[in-house]
Amino acid sequence: DKNARAVPMWPRFGFGFVETGTITAEPQPGNPRPRVFRLPEHEAIVNRLGFNSEGSMVVANRLARLRRGRPLPLPLGINIGKKFNLGFFESVVFSPQDSINGGTFELSYLNPVIFYRAIEQQNGSSDNVLLGFDWKWIVRKQVSFYGQLVLDEFKLQEIKAGNGWWGNKFALQGGVKYVDVAGISNLDLQLEGNLVRPYTYSHANLFTNYSSYMQPIAHPLGANFYEVAAIIRYQPLPKLNLTLKSFYVQTGRDNVFGQAAFVNWGGDINKSYHTRQQDYDNKIGQGNDNKIMYADLLVSYMLRHNFFIDLKGTLRNSLSADPFFHNNSTVSSVALRWNIAARSYDF
Repeated sequence: DKNARAVPMWPRFGFGFVETGTITAEPQPGNPRPRVFRLPEHEAIVNRLGFNSEGSMVVANRLARLRRGRPLPLPLGINIGKKFNLGFFESVVFSPQDSINGGTFELSYLNPVIFYRAIEQQNGSSDNVLLGFDWKWIVRKQVSFYGQLVLDEFKLQEIKAGNGWWGNKFALQGGVKYVDVAGISNLDLQLEGNLVRPYTYSHANLFTNYSSYMQPIAHPLGANFYEVAAIIRYQPLPKLNLTLKSFYVQTGRDNVFGQAAFVNWGGDINKSYHTRQQDYDNKIGQGNDNKIMYADLLVSYMLRHNFFIDLKGTLRNSLSADPFFHNNSTVSSVALRWNIAARSYDF
């Protein structure tokens, strides 16, 4: 949808997401017509539109009129030029009325995209709303940067104060992908960094935190950590794939045994944030210090079409003053798989 003209129509066709654009800063007509050509002998179409666009102001005004008095009908991403994409997303976790929890089902949440925080505050709801932004920038043909920001809760005045208020809950991601490194075909590199503030994704109870079956949805560690990850993928032969994956994590743990197990430093999202240890002076990695170094190598060979044999070796080193989190692991495995993706056990 190059100029955001048909945004209300896409959900009626069953689409759950739409990208508009490419949008240019100023209006431009694109290439002269004809600019779409058929190649019947190759069963192909050549597109030479040339970034025809009504301009950013026209598209912005059109979207503003569309939102006036009603929500956007679906998640919307915008291609700003041919190399930059910006997206917005939000979600809500809530529990309906039952014998355990006292929540209600808000019909307003049935809208594919709406500012849930406003609905939550308007109704005096205690549901868990998250919103965020993601972006991707193609710097050159082989290199792209990407990132994501998730906002759980925050107060601007508390962020400016820099006092470590517990309610400033957010997660940040940034990374780079490099395809065909140094001109070597099928050698790809990915570097990524993540940080999550304490108590992010947690909520008042088990029914409204950001988890499924008590497993964190966003990241296996939950919250309260820094992480740096690197992935190298190489395909030296058509049927042979090598993947080397490693990461380093610094996180803060709660005690597991005894009375101290009820102390909540913000890493375990299944604990209510009402049990937090302190309101201020919170920082990433608080609690029992735990450093994790992890690496695994996967060698996958396709014996026949979609039939693979996988050889995998994993090393994990966890350092902590708490004996429960101080351990080393080495795992080797051989697997056969047919028409399914390789299982990943990052831990």
